[in-house]
Amino acid sequence: MDDGQLDVVFYPHETRAGLALWMLSTATGRHVRKPDLVQTRASRIVIRTSVPSPHQMDGEAAGSGEAFEVTIRPSALRVLGVPNRGGG
Repeated sequence: MDDGQLDVVFYPHETRAGLALWMLSTATGRHVRKPDLVQTRASRIVIRTSVPSPHQMDGEAAGSGEAFEVTIRPSALRVLGVPNRGGG
């Protein structure tokens, strides 16, 4: 996909148990029906916290601090694939 947009999903929780419930609902596809789920698309996002917090990007450590900025650079990543040669 090369639309230059980032899919942003925020799971509001205050405890590890709350996060576990979100992950379970995501695994079963039920998270989209929860009214407090926040989903949006953007080419740039900034997340600010009131205290320094660790940040993760795709499950990997990405530093820490009170602000975390992500900006999409269209066409910056080239992905190669093998064409489907029939057979399903």
